[in-house]
Amino acid sequence: MSTFAQNLYSIFIARYIDWLGVRHRRPLMLFFRDGGIGDILCTLPAAVALAAREPGAYKIYCTNPAFVALPAMAGRFDRVLGIKCNDLVASIVASRHRVHRFHYPDELPGQASRTNLVDELAASVGLPAGTPWPRLHLGPPSRRVGAVLKTVGSSLSAHAGRSFVCIHTGPTWKAREWPRAHWARLVQLLRERFGCQVIQLGASQHFRDGPRAEPAVAGALDCRDKLNLADSLQLVSRSSMLIGVDSGMIHGAIALGVPAAGLFGPTSGEVRLPKSERIITLSAPDLPCLGCHHRHPRLHWQSGCPHDVRCMAAITPERVLAAAESLLRGQDGRSREPEESRNRSAGGFASFNS
Repeated sequence: MSTFAQNLYSIFIARYIDWLGVRHRRPLMLFFRDGGIGDILCTLPAAVALAAREPGAYKIYCTNPAFVALPAMAGRFDRVLGIKCNDLVASIVASRHRVHRFHYPDELPGQASRTNLVDELAASVGLPAGTPWPRLHLGPPSRRVGAVLKTVGSSLSAHAGRSFVCIHTGPTWKAREWPRAHWARLVQLLRERFGCQVIQLGASQHFRDGPRAEPAVAGALDCRDKLNLADSLQLVSRSSMLIGVDSGMIHGAIALGVPAAGLFGPTSGEVRLPKSERIITLSAPDLPCLGCHHRHPRLHWQSGCPHDVRCMAAITPERVLAAAESLLRGQDGRSREPEESRNRSAGGFASFNS
């Protein structure tokens, strides 16, 4: 889109937003965040907390058109708009409406993140660390979800035992992806150790970088491109745990209170995920370049690095299996909770028989 077209488009969207305020005869409260699944999900604690402060306002969340379903899951916004030119639209309407724009230090010139993403996004709009997650409303499971659960021998019942693990292999930056052979070995180990099914979530297209034709992980049920976002989160919410790279689904698991193991190299788990007994972050031992994304100048360039992304390749499947065992062992003997009360709960998650 040319600069002229961007300006014209942004003015049109801004006028439409003005019209919404006139139509509903209420002051507007606007939230702006572009980006991927994790970026948007991690704004929800702060956005919901801010929305609660002004019950009389008409609340609009503006975001990437591909991910409008995510803010709607919070159930606290009157409208969710999928728009382009997010920053430009926000700058136009900021002079006449209450606008909250979310960012974190890694995105700003010369700055670097120091704590987890939820807290940094909350700090960008003046809220303290530890702002709690809202409950996500996923809606009733679709037929697609039911079909997947039938395939893996599970049930739609919220009280049914969990018999599968979800993995999220990407797509994300090439520098954050784990080698495909490692994923295949991990799936083999999970199946041998726990006798469980493994579901591969994701897509064959990155929302910014375009098509990513990658083979399915051997031994896993390939659900890529077969589910929408709500479907994927429905499966995560019913799983024993999620194992994933630094990408949106791991934030979804955390938001839903599901145990998660994250694989990190150029980014640091300590400045992406909160500390919790339900979360384990894994990175390669003793590499001086670990977490290079949070330094200046950055060593990687998203599509690769001068060290052939050794930090990701050095995380062994055996270490990930040990992390999975630790998370699942920590859930032994605890009671299951109904689906509708599981978000942000400290209640238990069924482990596999071992």
